Amino acid sequence: KVRDQCGRRSIVRASFLPELQPAMVHAEVGIYLVHRSVVCDADVAEGAFHDVERGHPDLDLDVFHGSDLMDAIERTVTTMQQIDCTFASQGSTCAATLMLPDGSNRPPVVVMAHGFANIRMARLPAFAERFVEAGYAALLFDYRTFGDSEGEPRNWVHPGRQLEDWHAAISFARGRDDVDGGRVIAWGTSFSGGLVLKVGAKDHSLAAVISQIPHTSGLATVLKAPMMTTLKSTAAAVYDTALGLVGREYYSPVVGQPGELAALVADQAPEAYHRLLPEGSGWENRLLSRSMLQVPLFTPRNSATRISAPVLMVVAARDNVVSASAAVRTARKIPDCTVRVLDADHFQPYTGDSFEENIAHQIAFLRERVPVD
Repeated sequence: KVRDQCGRRSIVRASFLPELQPAMVHAEVGIYLVHRSVVCDADVAEGAFHDVERGHPDLDLDVFHGSDLMDAIERTVTTMQQIDCTFASQGSTCAATLMLPDGSNRPPVVVMAHGFANIRMARLPAFAERFVEAGYAALLFDYRTFGDSEGEPRNWVHPGRQLEDWHAAISFARGRDDVDGGRVIAWGTSFSGGLVLKVGAKDHSLAAVISQIPHTSGLATVLKAPMMTTLKSTAAAVYDTALGLVGREYYSPVVGQPGELAALVADQAPEAYHRLLPEGSGWENRLLSRSMLQVPLFTPRNSATRISAPVLMVVAARDNVVSASAAVRTARKIPDCTVRVLDADHFQPYTGDSFEENIAHQIAFLRERVPVD
């Protein structure tokens, strides 16, 4: 409810303090203090607590009501600036969101983009908020043909094109006056976890790379899928490629259940994808089918030895989409790589307890390898 009242653009984080813990004895109030923090400003928080009090006169809210509560929130509030911006990539405009710690002096910047056929608003802001809270800036962007970015045909996953977008986004970040362009961190997840490894192999000025549950081997990822799914998706991709010769397109679902035609097939995959999306995101479970020919051909592992920046690789031990063992083998090839293994499947590191463990590893890595001045 507090998030709804604040709106997606109001991103002020108040840390959960010991003096607020009595609030957790009331389940109704606990809603506003989920996962040790609340995203709102002090006025909205106060209004929310008043709403609870009016609706539940039987609750004893004296332990945290009024000025003591507000003082506690205000003492630990970290405000964030959010700036909608754009940059050019190969003649098209890519949409981006820059998040900055309020009052910061040119902090290091984490450049972020989502994985396979997804958009920047699909849970990436949750990671970005934590980075900003730790003193880093975050630049989230949509690839061409996805989300708010330009480009036709829509929803086209093509590693070469997306690598162009990555280099354009990093160049845009380096050219800004409000971040430290000399300390850029490339952050990717799933398919983009592989893309950032390729970026790091080419761009030796990066301060660090964070590769989360990455696609590292095209063959290993294909072998994770059922054979019938691979045959169906290959047929759809070939058909769409042929249609492309005459300027037409054929679309397939991005995610599906086992036995269905989709680019990414796993138990509960559609539900997991949708859980990452905010209400009204506009994301469609729709992919240009020729994209599916690109997955088996994209193997970032082959570039691993050329990465000079320090790398954090977060691997999901029970990954049901990409190969965890292929990721670990890739990590061994990277000259300076820290590996953290989560007891999770492919989708759990985005939410809940697995997210908390995941983001803690990432912030610890940043503080050690790219400390904020």
